[in-house]
Amino acid sequence: MSKALVGLEVPTTQRPSTFEMRVKRGRVIEQVAREIRGLGSIVIGLCFVAMGGLDVYQYEGGIHCWDVAAASVILLEAGGVIMDPRGTDTWASRIPL
Repeated sequence: MSKALVGLEVPTTQRPSTFEMRVKRGRVIEQVAREIRGLGSIVIGLCFVAMGGLDVYQYEGGIHCWDVAAASVILLEAGGVIMDPRGTDTWASRIPL
C-alpha cells in the first residue's frame, strides 16, 4: 500500500460526527498510501482504476447501484475487484451483469 495511488472521496454530510469519522479514515489511508487523489466522481474513480491510473478507489459515503453500475462493469471487465467496507466482494456479486 505504501506505493499505492489512492482515489478517495469524502462527501460532506449534515452530521458533523459522520464527516469527522470519514476524515479520520481518510487520514489513516493518507499515512500508508503514496498519494491520494480526489476526482469528484465515483464513476471516474472506478474507471481510473480500470485503466491503471489509480491503484485503489474508496468512496466514503452511501453508494447506490445506479451510482456505479456502468463503471463497475468496466472495472470488472478490466480485471479489477470491487469490495464492500468489510473487505468482501459480495457487493459486486449483487450487480447484475
